Amino acid sequence: MKDIKRDRHGIHLFSALGRLYAFNIYKLETYELSETAYNILDRALADPRRYLSERGIPGDMKPYEVSDWLALVDAGLIADEPPPRLPNPNLPPPSPVVNSIVLNVAEDCNFNCTYCFGHQGIYGRTRGKLMSPEIGRACVDWLMERSGNQKMVSICFFGGEPMLNMPLIKEIVQYANQRAKELDKQVSYNMTTNASLLNEQNLKILDELDVHFQVSLDGIGGEHDYHRKFKDGRSTWKVVEKNLKYVLHNARKVTVRTTVANGNVRGKKIVNDILDYGFARLFVCPATGIDGAAVTKEDVDILLNEFEALAGQYLDSVRQGNIMSGFTNFDREVKRLMDPRFKFTGCAAGKSFFTIGVEGDIYACMHVVHVNSPYCLGNVVTGTFNEEMQRLYQTITVDDKSDCSKCWARYLCGNSCFARNLNMGHGFDCSDPDFCAIEMRTYELCLAIVARLKEEGLNPLTEEDLKEQKRMELIC
Repeated sequence: MKDIKRDRHGIHLFSALGRLYAFNIYKLETYELSETAYNILDRALADPRRYLSERGIPGDMKPYEVSDWLALVDAGLIADEPPPRLPNPNLPPPSPVVNSIVLNVAEDCNFNCTYCFGHQGIYGRTRGKLMSPEIGRACVDWLMERSGNQKMVSICFFGGEPMLNMPLIKEIVQYANQRAKELDKQVSYNMTTNASLLNEQNLKILDELDVHFQVSLDGIGGEHDYHRKFKDGRSTWKVVEKNLKYVLHNARKVTVRTTVANGNVRGKKIVNDILDYGFARLFVCPATGIDGAAVTKEDVDILLNEFEALAGQYLDSVRQGNIMSGFTNFDREVKRLMDPRFKFTGCAAGKSFFTIGVEGDIYACMHVVHVNSPYCLGNVVTGTFNEEMQRLYQTITVDDKSDCSKCWARYLCGNSCFARNLNMGHGFDCSDPDFCAIEMRTYELCLAIVARLKEEGLNPLTEEDLKEQKRMELIC
């Protein structure tokens, strides 16, 4: 796709779902164009000195193009001057408050996933390691201290496979609940698991502890096994399926995180198979950068076509009154873009959300955890913490990053995933081209879906979505 990243005079041209569009980057507005208008605007953006400074109709304009030229001028898509840079966003002042932590309770795993950013769950170690009770309690104490007056805090159990350390999960929950009671706080718990140990006994324990969970699942049957096998090469699907059937049979709404990697990018089939199996929702994420089995350029091209097919399916689902809300890659963004807001910053990692490794080392994100990582910010046992780096994470905006500041999608995205960039050795300023290509195409497809829905007078927001909006308005 031509100029997939570049901001051309504040306008981005794209095609999606069989139609042509212009997106005004500085107004977050999408316009459907005729082929003639699209070609005129493409020429103007390719040679702005010649076309965009014209006070009248350009001399080389063909007669049949004049009305489209005037319409583009009236819409503000053709202007004398490039749009002014947006003023610095009014970000909240930097705060030392931390309200959420991810605990690598097990830097060990019984799987051998080829694309694992955690190096098969051991994060660069020669062998796996479990977090000790002493470190676990120190992590809880660190969160309680750093959360200040924040009443609601959260803990996510992560790995490797966190359920390899179930005794510690139980101990941490009990200890955190005790500390929270003393400090008049409330703690919510969640976990990401490969489901191999999610048997009836452990599920009962998680229910008693009120630990919610999401499952890493790359498809049904062969798709799941393609990159996810046990250490000895055996299939993981049969074990996972047995546990998940029990979970679903007990009416649990399970969220799935799906990774598409080299050779296994049949996105439409994987998404539909997972939703048809009975899972409540899923989010698809590509393995890119230096992750093993990272997608190739050919994989990315295939996946973009698969996403276009899924976009058509999503649009049809809204038309039929049976919204495909389980596919969160589209559902979340479509609903947000019905009334878009500028995003200047990315996720909460490094701001109010941190990952703590098995030995108590503190990182902005789980993607940069490594035994020899240069991105360690401190340690909960020694009491060290780089507050200056936390302030940097809190104050840096998408316009401060050299790659992002040139991208047409920057105010939709807010920030390329900095952890992926750091993992690739590029620092904050450079982005992962494959990851960004998939993200930008997702935005294009969602903008097209929103344009079509508004044209047809349709709204994808469900009653549940509207209730949640009202609840958030009351909180705010």
